[in-house]
Amino acid sequence: MSIKKDAQTAHANLLEKTDPEALERINHFAFDEVQADVDLPDRTKMLSTLAYLMGMQGIDEYKVMLPVALDNGVSPVEAKEVLYQAVDYLGLGRVFPFFKATNDVLAARGVEMPLPDQATTAWINRLEKGEETQIRLFGPQMKEFPKKGTINKWLVDNCFGDYYTRKGLDDKDREMDQVFDWAKDNHMPIRDAIWDHEMEANGHDTMKTEKAVEWILKASDDEVKDYCEKNLKK
Repeated sequence: MSIKKDAQTAHANLLEKTDPEALERINHFAFDEVQADVDLPDRTKMLSTLAYLMGMQGIDEYKVMLPVALDNGVSPVEAKEVLYQAVDYLGLGRVFPFFKATNDVLAARGVEMPLPDQATTAWINRLEKGEETQIRLFGPQMKEFPKKGTINKWLVDNCFGDYYTRKGLDDKDREMDQVFDWAKDNHMPIRDAIWDHEMEANGHDTMKTEKAVEWILKASDDEVKDYCEKNLKK
């Protein structure tokens, strides 16, 4: 199995009889040229594809590509973890329809649900564990971050305590999925997503963040991609 073959076949099943010309260009560009030019493992490509399709509200394409992802390195647990984490970044209203879409695809493939539990925290320690996770990822300046305001507390206990602490995906996977969610939500560019990421890493110190991302203003797309792979996926 391959992303190219599986994705091209899935789209041919839907478009070959009615839109053969569009299908020819779609399949060549998206699943031949792009797949060849993007030097990432298939699993990483598929995880990011699921994340950005949720971010851009592409539910019909998501239904087509989720089976492709499941056939090319993404497990049902990993697919569900991308879905769960998207709730925090995109909002429940945007993500809720994707629960049904995901469950329908998994059920059609004979996957028994609910899937095995992946949570490692409980109500009593989610704030504490969320803070520990932020410190591990971004440094000691994140200590006592939740005491700076209600939104800060929600970020720590919900985003990091509820989701980043879960099994199923590692930090590298979650950071890349986070970037693709941010990048598509409200049409936010990747550079803006990097700004937000660096703001967290620098304790929301604007001056430090400006210095940290100054190079991005003149960077090429390839340089930005390289930065994401080296920093947001570690």
